[in-house]
Amino acid sequence: HCLDRVAAMIDAGAAAGFGFTTGTAGGFLGRYNRMLEGERLAANWRGWTTACCVIERDLFNAVGGFSTSYTQYGFEDRDLVCELRAQAGDRDLQSLPELRASHDAETSVHEIADKMFRSGRHSSGIFRQRWPEAYVETGYARADVATASLPMRLVLRTATWLRPALLAVTAGAVRRPGLPLAIGRPLLRLCSAASFFAGTLERDKTGD
Repeated sequence: HCLDRVAAMIDAGAAAGFGFTTGTAGGFLGRYNRMLEGERLAANWRGWTTACCVIERDLFNAVGGFSTSYTQYGFEDRDLVCELRAQAGDRDLQSLPELRASHDAETSVHEIADKMFRSGRHSSGIFRQRWPEAYVETGYARADVATASLPMRLVLRTATWLRPALLAVTAGAVRRPGLPLAIGRPLLRLCSAASFFAGTLERDKTGD
């Protein structure tokens, strides 16, 4: 009933609506992604994705579509959401939890870490400069060398030094059948945060 839900949103006068991603893949990463789905639903605009959305044409054109400032992985979708919120206001943007895009792309711990590193290295500085408040609200500032608290910087610097071993241990753990989320989730999140932090370290070294 996705089209019916979108039609009702349009009839109600909303300018844009955002659904969420889900999946049916097995294994730990499949369960982890479905857990993230619940977190994104609770996060409202912070969890919106352009993988599943509908935007009024005039509004999309008014904000200039996706920013071309992002030439590497990460943040271009969040940037668009921020542009839409600035142009239309939250009142005209809706969360559509009934809309789900199935997103079962094959991935691995090392691929996730690589995406997070590239996002921190190439795209985080652009988004932080354009939308500083949203950078804090979405949580990325906590893993950025320029904005993280001192305790967090110490933790993530240590994790960055140990990143090859941490990735190897986590990759091995998630391949185990039935790995509890209570164990795998903190490991995977530490890998992601350490990789993003490492990317911001490289960003600041080069002045990007």
